[in-house]
Amino acid sequence: MDPQIEFQDIESPSLRQQAKDLLEDLTQLFPSDSAVKATFMHFQDSFLAEIKVASESAYMTAVDQAGALGEVLEGVKRKLMGQIIDWRIHRFAS
Repeated sequence: MDPQIEFQDIESPSLRQQAKDLLEDLTQLFPSDSAVKATFMHFQDSFLAEIKVASESAYMTAVDQAGALGEVLEGVKRKLMGQIIDWRIHRFAS
Protein backbone atom coordinates (compact mmCIF):
# COMPACT_ATOMS: atom_id res chain seq x y z
CA MET A 1 0.00 0.00 0.00
CA ASP A 2 1.30 3.42 -0.94
CA PRO A 3 -0.05 6.16 1.31
CA GLN A 4 -1.18 9.43 -0.25
CA ILE A 5 0.75 12.24 1.44
CA GLU A 6 0.00 15.93 1.07
CA PHE A 7 2.16 18.69 2.51
CA GLN A 8 0.86 22.25 2.80
CA ASP A 9 3.38 25.01 3.57
CA ILE A 10 6.01 22.58 4.87
CA GLU A 11 9.04 23.09 2.66
CA SER A 12 11.78 21.69 4.93
CA PRO A 13 13.03 18.35 3.55
CA SER A 14 13.89 17.13 7.07
CA LEU A 15 10.40 17.88 8.42
CA ARG A 16 8.82 16.19 5.40
CA GLN A 17 11.05 13.16 5.95
CA GLN A 18 10.04 12.92 9.63
CA ALA A 19 6.39 12.75 8.58
CA LYS A 20 7.12 10.19 5.84
CA ASP A 21 9.13 8.04 8.27
CA LEU A 22 6.29 8.00 10.80
CA LEU A 23 3.78 7.09 8.11
CA GLU A 24 6.03 4.30 6.83
CA ASP A 25 6.35 2.86 10.34
CA LEU A 26 2.60 3.04 10.99
CA THR A 27 1.70 1.62 7.58
CA GLN A 28 3.36 -1.66 8.57
CA LEU A 29 0.79 -1.99 11.38
CA PHE A 30 -2.38 -1.12 9.43
CA PRO A 31 -4.57 -3.78 7.80
CA SER A 32 -2.87 -4.96 4.60
CA ASP A 33 -5.72 -3.73 2.35
CA SER A 34 -5.70 -0.22 3.81
CA ALA A 35 -5.93 2.98 1.84
CA VAL A 36 -4.01 5.66 3.74
CA LYS A 37 -4.31 9.42 3.27
CA ALA A 38 -2.21 11.85 5.27
CA THR A 39 -2.16 15.63 5.32
CA PHE A 40 0.51 17.64 7.11
CA MET A 41 0.21 21.40 7.18
CA HIS A 42 1.83 24.46 8.69
CA PHE A 43 -0.15 27.63 9.26
CA GLN A 44 0.71 30.66 11.34
CA ASP A 45 2.68 29.24 14.29
CA SER A 46 1.15 25.80 14.29
CA PHE A 47 1.38 22.38 12.64
CA LEU A 48 -1.55 20.09 11.95
CA ALA A 49 -1.59 16.45 10.90
CA GLU A 50 -4.54 14.35 9.79
CA ILE A 51 -4.20 10.67 8.92
CA LYS A 52 -7.08 8.54 7.66
CA VAL A 53 -6.93 4.79 7.20
CA ALA A 54 -9.69 2.78 5.54
CA SER A 55 -9.81 -0.95 4.95
CA GLU A 56 -12.45 -3.64 4.72
CA SER A 57 -11.98 -4.46 8.41
CA ALA A 58 -11.25 -1.07 9.97
CA TYR A 59 -11.52 2.70 9.71
CA MET A 60 -9.06 4.79 11.70
CA THR A 61 -8.47 8.49 11.87
CA ALA A 62 -6.25 10.78 13.90
CA VAL A 63 -5.85 14.55 13.99
CA ASP A 64 -3.44 16.56 16.09
CA GLN A 65 -2.22 20.14 16.25
CA ALA A 66 0.76 21.68 18.09
CA GLY A 67 3.47 24.28 17.80
CA ALA A 68 6.10 21.78 16.61
CA LEU A 69 5.81 19.07 13.98
CA GLY A 70 7.48 16.53 16.28
CA GLU A 71 4.72 17.02 18.86
CA VAL A 72 2.05 16.61 16.19
CA LEU A 73 3.63 13.41 14.89
CA GLU A 74 3.78 11.96 18.41
CA GLY A 75 0.12 12.92 18.93
CA VAL A 76 -1.18 11.21 15.79
CA LYS A 77 1.05 8.19 16.44
CA ARG A 78 -0.37 7.80 19.96
CA LYS A 79 -3.94 8.14 18.70
CA LEU A 80 -3.46 5.67 15.86
CA MET A 81 -1.62 3.14 18.02
CA GLY A 82 -4.64 3.00 20.33
CA GLN A 83 -6.89 2.30 17.35
CA ILE A 84 -4.49 -0.29 15.94
CA ILE A 85 -4.42 -2.12 19.28
CA ASP A 86 -8.24 -2.09 19.46
CA TRP A 87 -8.49 -3.41 15.89
CA ARG A 88 -5.98 -6.20 16.57
CA ILE A 89 -7.74 -7.24 19.79
CA HIS A 90 -11.10 -7.47 18.03
CA ARG A 91 -9.59 -9.05 14.92
CA PHE A 92 -7.98 -11.91 16.82
CA ALA A 93 -10.69 -12.36 19.47
CA SER A 94 -12.45 -15.70 19.27
